[in-house]
Amino acid sequence: MKNITLLPDGSINVSLENIQSVGIENIFDVVSHRILRDGDTTTHQIELVDGGKVNLSYHKNKLIKFENHLIGLTITKKNEIIIRKYSEPVD
Repeated sequence: MKNITLLPDGSINVSLENIQSVGIENIFDVVSHRILRDGDTTTHQIELVDGGKVNLSYHKNKLIKFENHLIGLTITKKNEIIIRKYSEPVD
């Protein structure tokens, strides 16, 4: 199954079912990190130095939600999401 689909409006859709882990490229870019637990569901709310935000939740070791705003990210061949602060593309 494909992990990423480019939608007609230019946004992307990421299939969460194959994602194995989520990491941060540079821990020094993190301004705040809040962890919330509700039963078997854990949510991480992360804010980066440039105002980027990530809100992700997992339930019983499966990623069930990944929302982001103004971040850069890479999905590796091992189905890992690596987040980083947003930077403009270089020409």
